[in-house]
Amino acid sequence: MNRYELKVVASCPSDGLRDLYTVIIESERTILVEDILAATQALPKSYQEDITRDLARILAARVTTIGWHYGVKTTCSM
Repeated sequence: MNRYELKVVASCPSDGLRDLYTVIIESERTILVEDILAATQALPKSYQEDITRDLARILAARVTTIGWHYGVKTTCSM
């Protein structure tokens, strides 16, 4: 199992607040870091659940995002 971990900044579509997410990507196959960076840079202004789902689909991998929004820790996995 391969595991990739990075930080991603995204803007909340509800209030425009910038949130920092820890993104964990797990895959049995190798994913090029360049492909991961391209996928994360192409994300639109989205909710955490949408970001997680889109990255899982684009990278064909299991993705978990962990972030904080107004002091509430949020975790999403797909």
